Amino acid sequence: MKAGFRKSRTAIENEDVKSIFSIFLRYVLLIVLAYFFFFSPIFYNLFLKLTIYPVNTILGLFYDTNIQFNQILIGDKIIEIISACVAVSAYFLLLCLNLLTPAIRRRLTSIVLSFVLLLLFNILRIFLLSVLFVQEYVYFDTLHKTLWYSLNLIIVAGIWFLTAYLFKVKSIPVYSDFKFLFQLIKKSKK
Repeated sequence: MKAGFRKSRTAIENEDVKSIFSIFLRYVLLIVLAYFFFFSPIFYNLFLKLTIYPVNTILGLFYDTNIQFNQILIGDKIIEIISACVAVSAYFLLLCLNLLTPAIRRRLTSIVLSFVLLLLFNILRIFLLSVLFVQEYVYFDTLHKTLWYSLNLIIVAGIWFLTAYLFKVKSIPVYSDFKFLFQLIKKSKK
């Protein structure tokens, strides 16, 4: 009887070790990726290209356009796509939400879907703002800042809730990890 009890306890402990390793791995991966997102031009340049070329293609249906690195030229108008427009920090926030949540089945699919949805929203936002800019819309600056500061956060949250719903996520980023670790500590003290 005692041998059977030891086997089940060992199995539980092995699961705990796997969970601890998973937490450690996800957090270390996030720290490494944070460096590349914010201190290396890799992700900025990647998302700049993924953003500016589709926007230019769509604008090209209505205007004569040219691209010069991070600028779209429409006649005498220059639309500059700066790093805030590319929204690298929003992609990183979605990555954090995905990596800091335990037990997401198909995590890579969730990350890719999140990124694609944000990219599509961003392309649409820049396209619409570009048309308003070219048309010299009077409230362009107000609308631009409103879309950037308020709507961007709402869109990122909406994308996260949508992917959490689609992938049946039942845990909370960071909180679920800490809850598990505290329960493990509590259990080990008994």
